[in-house]
Amino acid sequence: LIELRQAAEAADAAFTARKDVAARFVRAAAGQPIESPARAEALVELAVLDTLRSKTASALAALDSLAAEAANALSPDPALTAAQGEVAATLAREDETIARLWGTMGS
Repeated sequence: LIELRQAAEAADAAFTARKDVAARFVRAAAGQPIESPARAEALVELAVLDTLRSKTASALAALDSLAAEAANALSPDPALTAAQGEVAATLAREDETIARLWGTMGS
């Protein structure tokens, strides 16, 4: 449980550190044609963010699996439930950030 929380925190820290870089590229690409170099650079940065987001999602999936096992054993774990909620909220925030950046750039 501790390892999964730490993995999610590390992934989110990397995501947070990279989102400002991605935002700069996205702002530069806003309104540019699809084939423009600015848009290509922004797409790469968005892909990096998505990769970092997937690490958070992976930690949540592992927590979800543990929660399912606990539920099947009829032994719910409040610490597991709390960790699951925290990581789910982190993932939702990362999703929101990526969606906002896509909205800024336009499709």
